[in-house]
Amino acid sequence: KQAVEQGDEVFRIGQYRYNITEALELIVSIPHALQKVSVGDLAKLSGFIHIDPNYAQNTDTNRPVILALFPNTNDYIMIDGWHRLFKASKDGLTEIDCYVLTPEESKKVLSL
Repeated sequence: KQAVEQGDEVFRIGQYRYNITEALELIVSIPHALQKVSVGDLAKLSGFIHIDPNYAQNTDTNRPVILALFPNTNDYIMIDGWHRLFKASKDGLTEIDCYVLTPEESKKVLSL
């Protein structure tokens, strides 16, 4: 669907690609309320994501992660912030700040 431009940050899961660069632009252009999300709930999928522990230790867990609707479900998936989540979990945090994209925004940043 959506074109991904050279230099865009992209999160891939299965056949789906989420354009993180575009998601961040949406969050800046249309203010989103910060929400809290359980580190434990998000960490359940971390076994499917490659995490560089050394890189993760230098991330800022105060920077919100981004959640988007997963296609053909009512479930949200974290599309940005896996290294921050890893660090938050290792540091014993129980919650982390997040931005949640609307279903329409989730579709806008999704491509196959």
